Amino acid sequence: MDYNDCVIEDEIDASVVFKQAASNLSTVKSLGESLNRFGYTEDDRIERRELVLMYSSIKGEMEQEIHTLAHDSAYDEAKEMRTRLNSLKDEFSGLQTNGARLVRSDQCQHFEKASSSLLQEAKKRHSIEEREVLEICNQLRQDLAKTHEIEIENLEKKIARTHKPHTKYSKRLIELLKAESGLIKLCEYEEARKVRNMIDKILPGEVKANDKVFERKNQLQREMLRKAHIEDEARLEEKIKALMWKDKRRRESDYAREEQRVKNHQKDMEHAHFLESRLRPEMSVKPSALWQKRPGYQNTSASMRGSQLLDAVRGKKEGDEVFADSLVDKHDFRCGLADTITLERK
Repeated sequence: MDYNDCVIEDEIDASVVFKQAASNLSTVKSLGESLNRFGYTEDDRIERRELVLMYSSIKGEMEQEIHTLAHDSAYDEAKEMRTRLNSLKDEFSGLQTNGARLVRSDQCQHFEKASSSLLQEAKKRHSIEEREVLEICNQLRQDLAKTHEIEIENLEKKIARTHKPHTKYSKRLIELLKAESGLIKLCEYEEARKVRNMIDKILPGEVKANDKVFERKNQLQREMLRKAHIEDEARLEEKIKALMWKDKRRRESDYAREEQRVKNHQKDMEHAHFLESRLRPEMSVKPSALWQKRPGYQNTSASMRGSQLLDAVRGKKEGDEVFADSLVDKHDFRCGLADTITLERK
């Protein structure tokens, strides 16, 4: 091969180098040799149209050679070449079928990877949502505890500002006080002293009883507030449990829906693959409608569900041809770039 014709302005045109026309196609004996003539190997993935074009080129030269041999009465050579052509056709058909099988296998691998990532992402999202709900519940408990603390403080201040009520003396004590006053007016001091002694014995008890009644009322207010706080805490716990269970059921429903969606996509893809696996290979440049792909085949066909789901999981946006990771996101600009040299100007 002369590469001088491929040089364009000191550069080599790769499209010319790697697309040189194959020659002596009538002498090929196997599929591997045929592919080597066109610059391919048996491990390469070749499009169906490219396979058909290669086979058509081989068939054209072989048919011409068979026609020449038959007219020259070389029937054995013509028969042998016809046998080779039929064998090559079967091998090209098998390669076409195998190529379609590899595409379906790739789709299954893409689907498995995408479904795993999708469910893992759902679990991660649900874990974050669960932590957020727990934080909300803890915040509600803290707010209620703060409210109770303020209510207790206000009650204690109210009690501290409340004056003790005057002691209501009993009838016996009132009579003694009047008797003491009357005896003092009559200058009966000895009798008045005896009455005072009786008053001193009765008065502390009545004052103490009055203090107990006042303290009992204050304690009753504290008890009522404590019971109200217990009821508030019970209602809050019921609210928190309802909130947690509601969110748990929502997360379970969301995860079940994701699982069912994955199962539905997988079922659709497997059914489409089954239908495609039943297609017979067609060695024609313009195949029948069964092999033709509609314009939106790559983006909407159930057979390509693996790539579609994987692109959606990776973040491919509608209208993009392919998904590509951002180059900027991979760099840490806080550190120097690895394996680079900074030239300083002097």
